[in-house]
Amino acid sequence: MSRGIVVGKDSVDKLQMLVYELDVESAMTKDVVSVGPDLPVESLREVLRSKRISGVPVTDGDRLLGIVSVEDYIKWLADDGRPRRIADIMTRKVQTVYSDEPLVHVVSRLEGHGYGRLPVLDRKSGGLVGLITKGDVIQSLLVNLKIDFQEEEIRNYRTTRFFEEIIATLPN
Repeated sequence: MSRGIVVGKDSVDKLQMLVYELDVESAMTKDVVSVGPDLPVESLREVLRSKRISGVPVTDGDRLLGIVSVEDYIKWLADDGRPRRIADIMTRKVQTVYSDEPLVHVVSRLEGHGYGRLPVLDRKSGGLVGLITKGDVIQSLLVNLKIDFQEEEIRNYRTTRFFEEIIATLPN
């Protein structure tokens, strides 16, 4: 028996709207863990383990140089595990998004390319300002749906209350 969230058509429509309305900045993780290109690969395991993450951007200041993941680490171990720098095993051609892009661009890139994370860049400076994952997108959508639901509940309550008060003042 599969379990899931049951949503009505209105919720699905609202989700579709939100993916276009929200921007990447509203959903991204801003406190980004990154590593430098000269860090020994042996140190990557501890960074990933201690932060409970599966990949990190490789940066020089706020300039994105690449990305390195647990898969890169495993491949390095399987190849020979000789001492190397992060720059030697990182992926250099990295798909990115800008912080002012609609969230729908993230969804299509994550799904279309099978990435687990995308670095987020500032359009003006080109610097790394965040990281976004599928989990970030889902969390942002759920938070915004909850806010909309609560606002709708408040409106419904006020409307109902207003009519109840009018009815209470009418002569019998």
